[in-house]
Amino acid sequence: MKVEIADKAAALRILVLGATGHLGRAITRSLLERGHILHGLVRGPSTVTAASPGVTWHFADISSLKQTSDWMPLLHGCDVVINAAGALQDGSRDRLADVHVNAIRALAEAMPASGLLVHISAPGVSPSASTSFYRSKAEGDAAIMASGCRYVIMRPAVVISPEAYGGSALLRALAVMPLAIPAIHPDSQMQTVALDDVVAYASRAAEGEFPSGTDLVLAETSSHSLRQVLLQFRQWFGLAPVPVITIPSWLARSISKCADLAGYVGWRSPLRSTALQVTSEGVTGNPAAGCRSLAETLAAMPATVQERWFARLYLLKAAGILMLALFWCASGVIGFLERDAAASVLTEAGFHVNTANAAVITGALADIALGLMVVVRRLMPAALAGMIALSAAYVLAATFFLPGLWLDPLGPLVKTLPAAMLAFVMLAIVPER
Repeated sequence: MKVEIADKAAALRILVLGATGHLGRAITRSLLERGHILHGLVRGPSTVTAASPGVTWHFADISSLKQTSDWMPLLHGCDVVINAAGALQDGSRDRLADVHVNAIRALAEAMPASGLLVHISAPGVSPSASTSFYRSKAEGDAAIMASGCRYVIMRPAVVISPEAYGGSALLRALAVMPLAIPAIHPDSQMQTVALDDVVAYASRAAEGEFPSGTDLVLAETSSHSLRQVLLQFRQWFGLAPVPVITIPSWLARSISKCADLAGYVGWRSPLRSTALQVTSEGVTGNPAAGCRSLAETLAAMPATVQERWFARLYLLKAAGILMLALFWCASGVIGFLERDAAASVLTEAGFHVNTANAAVITGALADIALGLMVVVRRLMPAALAGMIALSAAYVLAATFFLPGLWLDPLGPLVKTLPAAMLAFVMLAIVPER
């Protein structure tokens, strides 16, 4: 239900950075319901922006806004800016120095004297921290404090909400494992905070409830080990308890290195080295205000069948993409290695030898190209669509020209069908938000 503010003249013009992200989207929705005038800054149009007609959208990469002059058109007439944008680690889509430091310094310096910057940081940041994430966050926080602008800084712990991304999604995925829950650093400590509590504090900050210079850690008062958190999530799903087993350190390092490499083709995995380092050190702080406990947070959002589907599909998505990449690349390589045999099948069906050779080489190149494209995040949807289209073309052409392949003992056409279906499934679960 919409909560109208008492005085229409008191409606604030608010710019939310990262307005389609986990925190930004919820904050934007809440402030709209409270009657404020919302503007959102995001990288580009998406299903989220299309479904939010009440927001005025601005499209730009925050990391490109490194001069005060870059921010002036966006800040014109704004009363409040809420920074809910951020990145975990450097990759093809993110540069920590720009997102957390350079752009934020320029923003703080460009803030009008009467404006308020509500900045979402993290607990435990420090210039001497072990990760670039925490160090860059600390530098950005310091730039805001030194700028002279009016500000409120909020530091949410591990955010739990009905919508799950990144680390909170991984918690769900691990909790539903069938026989045992694998965990890296299962004894590390963490505190959680309900998304609704973060949104409530952000709304209160935007409406001027806290004085400038306020620095709030948002977290439950008690902490839990990662093991306890995973078991609470498993209980939330209604599943019988299973043991939590520790992943060996050498395997954890290997997984994180693979996840880091995936970051350079666009994937923001919660298994990257920064996330594992943060987990090993724990995510805790001294909360300045009371927030709901993990048990209270989970009780307020009962698990549904959709939750179970998501949790079980989360890690299978990565496995499915890798399987498709291997299948199509292997198909293309085998086509090259056995091109004479493959071409002979076509010539026996009446094709000219040159046409047959060209068809085999073209098909092999197409298979390899699609297999490589599907592992690149921004190319994945096109690659999946190409796999489906090419599979249909193979099946139709073979049915018309080489119907005997349906009865081949090795089943080359029959095997095409489940591969195409896997591509359909992956295409259906591509969206991250």
